[in-house]
Amino acid sequence: MSGRPPMLARIQRFVAWAERHHDAILWALVAVELVIGIAYAAVLGSELRYWDEREYMYLVSSLLEHHEYRFLDNLAFRPPLYPFVLAAARAVGAPVVALRVMNFGFLAGAIVLLDRIAREMSRPIAGTLAAGWVLLNPVMIYTAGTLYPQTLAGFLLLAVVWLVVREPARPLYLAGLVFSLLVLDVPSFAPLLALLVLWVWRFRKRSIVRVALELSAGAAPLLVVWTLRNYAVLGHWTFVATNSGINLLYGNNENATPNSGVNADVSRYISAASGLGELGRDHYYRQAAFAWIEANPASAVWLYFGKLLHYFSSNDRLATASETSAKQTLVATLAYVPLQATLVGRLILARWRALKPIELLLFALYACNAVLAAVFFTRVRLRVPVDFLVLPLLGALAASLADRRPGGYG
Repeated sequence: MSGRPPMLARIQRFVAWAERHHDAILWALVAVELVIGIAYAAVLGSELRYWDEREYMYLVSSLLEHHEYRFLDNLAFRPPLYPFVLAAARAVGAPVVALRVMNFGFLAGAIVLLDRIAREMSRPIAGTLAAGWVLLNPVMIYTAGTLYPQTLAGFLLLAVVWLVVREPARPLYLAGLVFSLLVLDVPSFAPLLALLVLWVWRFRKRSIVRVALELSAGAAPLLVVWTLRNYAVLGHWTFVATNSGINLLYGNNENATPNSGVNADVSRYISAASGLGELGRDHYYRQAAFAWIEANPASAVWLYFGKLLHYFSSNDRLATASETSAKQTLVATLAYVPLQATLVGRLILARWRALKPIELLLFALYACNAVLAAVFFTRVRLRVPVDFLVLPLLGALAASLADRRPGGYG
């Protein structure tokens, strides 16, 4: 080590120490995250600051008090998993503060999974760095403090990835089951199943038919049950939820901009659909969006690429104006810059050091989600679940820079 620069020698001594105490550091990170979560939840208290939070709690009350999944006259507008999870906690007496703490429990699970995934693609210090970065990302902490499904979605997405990439390879039924929970939480992730099938076929050298059957067999039961439930209450085959029409319209109309999100003025469409039922409204909104795209193809293309670019932004226009400030925008920007730098830096380095199979999967999932999200509208909060996928890349990249031995990641 005498021939190495002093700073590099110190870094490598620290890395060696951290890897000897890897498990202790990991569980210390989990403990710190939970302490932060409990304190933050206590500060936030029981106030529901956002409309979505109030709607989720309305669904919880409907489930517990009336034993039906209903919001006003909507029977399937929201995906069901997160409201059912909240309802299960409320059924045993959990107050709103405890529901927020539960989200931080999902975040703690994500920290453990980040460590496992990063270690699978690199070395123990990569896992420590990936897991520890969660504590340095205020957007992830902030999101966990809200009664939104994104933290649970991030945990489930990481669980799917871990079940697919772990060595030695195992049957994929469990990965399929977890994937169905992910779709019942955020339905827009459903197309990512195809990427998982292709990755396992290509890098695990298994029959593509067998892979598809194993994943589908695990995913099908819960999705079929909920689809049958929707048919029973709506009289029509509906996949997961009936909010895809309004979400498509928010992102594709004459008032939409790349960053307008749900703030785009669609009042005339809502007024026109006011006399329709739940399925009728969903169909009308979808057809209205398609009609605008067909009538304005050039504007629709420019809008799509604007939304795709905004996907990589660090701030949004929020409907709740009080939650927007220059300070919050700066914090969000500083939190996302390292993730952007990781994505760009690793792609640049791929010229000299080819992407590993797990890295290819993480990049593919992240990019595919961006392409799909821009069809509707893009927001920072909705991107949070896939931002978790960047952290193993960050950990492995940092580990490679700290260890300049031949072969890169050591």
